[in-house]
Amino acid sequence: MTPRPSALAPLAALWLSACALTGKSAPLEPRYFDVEAAAREGGAPPAPGACARPAPGAAPAVRLARVRSGADLRERIALRRSEFEIGYYEDRRWTEKPEAFLRRALTRALYEECGLERAVQPGGPSLEVELTAFEEVKAPRHLARVRAAAFFYDERRVRFERTLGAERPVAVGGDEADAVARAMAGALDDLVRRIARDVSGELAPAPEAGGVP
Repeated sequence: MTPRPSALAPLAALWLSACALTGKSAPLEPRYFDVEAAAREGGAPPAPGACARPAPGAAPAVRLARVRSGADLRERIALRRSEFEIGYYEDRRWTEKPEAFLRRALTRALYEECGLERAVQPGGPSLEVELTAFEEVKAPRHLARVRAAAFFYDERRVRFERTLGAERPVAVGGDEADAVARAMAGALDDLVRRIARDVSGELAPAPEAGGVP
């Protein structure tokens, strides 16, 4: 007696399920991107308005305190599809957490480019920064976006507290993922230079008042 087609359907479903469980799919191999390497490559010119270096022997001391990021900013590269929806690439990662790139960039900008003195003890002028966005934006324009909240204070008062951001367009042509890394390096550089400029400007000596005739 030949089995009816309806009787074979459950057996076929079990066979397909077994094949799916025992079959081997290609393993996911993430690509890793180094923002600092992209910055060294020199994809885009730096933003204007860098801080002025102090006179020799007159550099104020600044402590770079906490540099952190939101819980969502990890090695997986963030992708914003709209102002309300954000996702993460499965196959694209940063080589480190974005806050590590930010801390080293701030260190270079404050102490090497701006010539400020590094302070290690609390009490004097201190800078805290929280990275709030480090993402590729798809629409309405394809760009890299970086945002951060900067908090500059000393033992007496808050000198400034502000949110800053920077964006760079993603170049068309070539490897898109590489282009995103270059744009992100440029946006991070713009943001860091703005923070360093604001810190050095806050510490600059006030101009002397002119005499009253």
